[in-house]
Amino acid sequence: MRTEVLEKLRNQLKLSKDDFANQIGLTLSDYNMFIHNTEMLPAQTVIKVKTIMLDEEQKNLEEFYNRFANQKSSIFTSNKILSHFDKLRDYLCPETRKEVGPVTVEMHPSTFCNHACPGCTFSVKELSPQQKHNFDMKLLPNLVEDMKTLGVKGVNLSGGGEPLCHPKWQEIIRALNQHFDVGLITNGQLLKDPKPVIDYCQWVRFSVDAGSDTVYKEMHGNVADFDETVAAIERAVQCKRENNSDITIGVSYLLTPYNYLDVLPAINTFRKIGVDYIQIKPIVLFPEDRLNLAFIFWDKEIFSLLSNVSAYSTDTFKVYTISYKFAELIKYEKTGIPFKKCYGHALYPTITSEGVVLTCCFKLNDYNNGSKSGYYGKITADNRLIDIWNSDYRYKQGEELNTRYCPINCKIAETNKILMELETNKVQHSSFIN
Repeated sequence: MRTEVLEKLRNQLKLSKDDFANQIGLTLSDYNMFIHNTEMLPAQTVIKVKTIMLDEEQKNLEEFYNRFANQKSSIFTSNKILSHFDKLRDYLCPETRKEVGPVTVEMHPSTFCNHACPGCTFSVKELSPQQKHNFDMKLLPNLVEDMKTLGVKGVNLSGGGEPLCHPKWQEIIRALNQHFDVGLITNGQLLKDPKPVIDYCQWVRFSVDAGSDTVYKEMHGNVADFDETVAAIERAVQCKRENNSDITIGVSYLLTPYNYLDVLPAINTFRKIGVDYIQIKPIVLFPEDRLNLAFIFWDKEIFSLLSNVSAYSTDTFKVYTISYKFAELIKYEKTGIPFKKCYGHALYPTITSEGVVLTCCFKLNDYNNGSKSGYYGKITADNRLIDIWNSDYRYKQGEELNTRYCPINCKIAETNKILMELETNKVQHSSFIN
């Protein structure tokens, strides 16, 4: 917890030092000491501060949510699954569900990364050398054929590590583009020549999370260089214009209570460059992360900002606050996520740089730690994706997945809600649509 947090929280509550100190179980003299030494706060005080923060977070969201909740976006709409009626029909039928293949595959070309984000979802910098891989190119032709057979529509290249760390990332994109829509999520700093991305991807999203080099280094590690990344994005935008491409170029901003003041500088920078949008959403949080005071959105200034940033949108540049992701943080804090099973596990699996097939990217850490939860199998020359997919083991793993330890704002949470509604509340008299 940063040193100014206690005083800022006290001022937001409009309490005197005496009253606030009493509320969190400290004497005034102890409070004055801990203002500048928050790491030494007693455990009971930390618990009380967390409770206050969560209460403030809920009040803030309730006050501001309606001001930015109605934002519409065809890119980030939460009901995209309804575009795939052919898959849905078979997926909702018990007799055919097992045979249904993914709509989207998330593929990690590499576990290596040129950045060192302190809050890396996949703890890449902590992996042993034996756990770092580049995807084996010999497996790619069969993988492409198997994904075609399964009816995959799109492949999202992300991490894991940084996709562009794979020495043959351009070949991967070209091979996938022949049969699927391809998207790329990258930190961008290694993108010296954007032409292959512009030619073969439907969209690219640059993970930046900052509007200045100081904050960029806080979010991505000291090896990250904001100016280099901005220059790479500028090259991509210029290449798009020169080639009259319809690729969508975006920037993602994972919001934390510590980088929110950089949102407006980021918006101004990337709007000027000419990207199509900036996406602002909360960092992905697992239940245990909510024990960390740094991951509670208690500060009223954050939601004041979120409710006003859409004003910076223009006809050619959009600011998207993924509002339902913020809502989930507090809604499910109290109730737990609403789905006790993963309804959409088969529709959005992950293939890692090692060729491991998982229910989703969030099971990568479990796999690296030796767990088989969410593990479908490993692609080899003799064990293809289609073999893994058609196995009873794969289907059982997905159907029995325990969601208790899943992130609060899981990537397919909205898809899961829709599928749960369709599966558990069967429509009666469907021939009558009135």
